[in-house]
Amino acid sequence: MSFDATGLPTANSADEIIQAAGDFWPEITLAKFREAARVDHTIDDPRSAYQLRMAVAHINRQLAPFREDREMDGDTGLGQTDALYYQAAVHHHAKARLLEKYRDVDSRRVGNSTARDPQALDERVNTEWREVRNSLSALRGRPLATVELI
Repeated sequence: MSFDATGLPTANSADEIIQAAGDFWPEITLAKFREAARVDHTIDDPRSAYQLRMAVAHINRQLAPFREDREMDGDTGLGQTDALYYQAAVHHHAKARLLEKYRDVDSRRVGNSTARDPQALDERVNTEWREVRNSLSALRGRPLATVELI
């Protein structure tokens, strides 16, 4: 038995699967999240996994009517493209939460640091939240913007 007091990722820890309730939604893995969202070892696995679980809960709640409609139509899960939109929404949601929680952590080189620039960090957070909205709109088949003439 080994003990790792650092909380940093280990060889097997990133294999964790975050399963949404039921089989309708695709599984989310910690390893794919870390890769897709570019979350490195500066934020440990338990904190990253927690934010993923929170993101899954929030996204699933927002998509509950969508799921009910699809299941009434006889769908038992998402197709490949819709699964990508779902995973993107979850990943961006979790990344936005991590950026908000760890505003003082930036693992990039000093020349590219946003940890010391609140405005740049706010832009990164806003970009993540925008990507959540875009992914949810794409999944629901809705346009990104609605414009009406008055």
